Amino acid sequence: MSSFPPTNVTPEDTEMTVWVQFYHPFICHINDNRDRFDQIIGWSDELLENDHKYIHWLFPLPEPSRHNMNAPLLEEETYLIFRATIALQDNMKLALLRMLYFYGFVIEWTREWEPVIREKEAERGAFHRWLKETDHNHRRISRIIRSLRIFGFLREAKIVYWQFIRTDMSWHGGVSEKSKAAWKIAAEGPLHEVPGTKEEIDWLVKYA
Repeated sequence: MSSFPPTNVTPEDTEMTVWVQFYHPFICHINDNRDRFDQIIGWSDELLENDHKYIHWLFPLPEPSRHNMNAPLLEEETYLIFRATIALQDNMKLALLRMLYFYGFVIEWTREWEPVIREKEAERGAFHRWLKETDHNHRRISRIIRSLRIFGFLREAKIVYWQFIRTDMSWHGGVSEKSKAAWKIAAEGPLHEVPGTKEEIDWLVKYA
């Protein structure tokens, strides 16, 4: 992807998008469900499991979701602000850390900022929320991987994808081929194409 200048958005900027206001640590704007970023990160696993709107805010995509039509779409302005703002990037890492913990993993970064993932517990039950043939969490995993790639977290997206694949194989989890194919497309498919279609996101072509 293209490089971006090391500038930062501050709370004094008045033209910030809804998503940037939600994600920025100094603003903490509420989403369409009246939840703040810091509140969601602190939710229990049960809340994360049962609420179906927050994932579209934590990991935005440029294509509409069939499951939350009110979620704002990622557009070029937001994308450029994010890629130039360290505070937003750090919060996405925090969101990733929380969701991986929810799914049974711990992620850490080395001094060279290489992501490393390990299983939280050495037992199958740690992965019960997704280690099954089909589940709504499989769609969430696809979204997380694709969103990470779009925002430039290429190493994180790759290691997240392979960790889910390896854990499924190690524990004979039986995740459906359809779900694993969707993960693969999210991890390796053309970024400017909406997964499962030939529709293109025009503005994303020049950054892919």
